[in-house]
Amino acid sequence: MLPHKTQSSGVSMQLIDKIWGLPAVFKLWSSCTNAAKIKAIASTLTEVSYQSVLDVGCGPGSNTNFFGSCDYTGIDINPRHIEYAQKRFPDKKFYVQDAGRLTMPAASFDLINVNSLIHHLSDESAINMFTQLAPLLRKNGIVIISEPLIPAKNQYFRRRLQKLDFGKYFRTREQYCSLFNKNFRIDKETPYGLKIFGLTGWNMIVMRLSLKNQAG
Repeated sequence: MLPHKTQSSGVSMQLIDKIWGLPAVFKLWSSCTNAAKIKAIASTLTEVSYQSVLDVGCGPGSNTNFFGSCDYTGIDINPRHIEYAQKRFPDKKFYVQDAGRLTMPAASFDLINVNSLIHHLSDESAINMFTQLAPLLRKNGIVIISEPLIPAKNQYFRRRLQKLDFGKYFRTREQYCSLFNKNFRIDKETPYGLKIFGLTGWNMIVMRLSLKNQAG
C-alpha cells in the first residue's frame, strides 16, 4: 500500500506545486500577507541608506514597489515568476537564478533582501547561500531576511498552517542564526505576527544582518 500512497501524494503535490507556481496565484496569496511583511522590513531598515538592491526569491515582483526608487534586481528560480515580474516592471532587472548558484558581480549591492526563502532550504543549502551572498555586498552593505518561526506546541492553528506550508524547514530564531553566523552578525531584528482570517498564522522575524569582517 505504501508505494501507491506515496505515488498518489507525489502526483498531488506536483499539481499543487504547479498551481502555486502560477504568478497570479502567488500574487493573490502574497497580497494577503505582504503588507505586514513590508511594514516589518521598513521598520528594520530605519536609518539605513541603500541604492542598489538584490531581491532573492522575488516571486512575481512582490516587493519591487517597495524598492522602486532603487537600482533593483530580482531573482527567482521560477521562470514564470520572472517573466511576469519583468512585464510588470520593465524598468527593473529580473533573472532566473538558483539562490545556491548565484552569478552576480561581486560588490554590487547595498542591500540584499531574502524573501521568505530560507524555510524552503535545507541547512546545507542555506549556509551555501549565505556564503555566496557575502561577497556580493558593497562596503557597509546589509542583508534582510524575513522568516517564520516554529510555533509553540500549544499553538495548534499555527502548527497546522506550518504543516500546510510548502517550506519544510521552519526553525527557531537560534537555528536561523546558526545558518549565517559564520559570515554575518545581527544589527537589528523585528518580530511580528502574520495574520490570516483574523488570527495570527505565523510568528515571523525580520533580521538585518551585516558582515562580521567590516567595521561598525
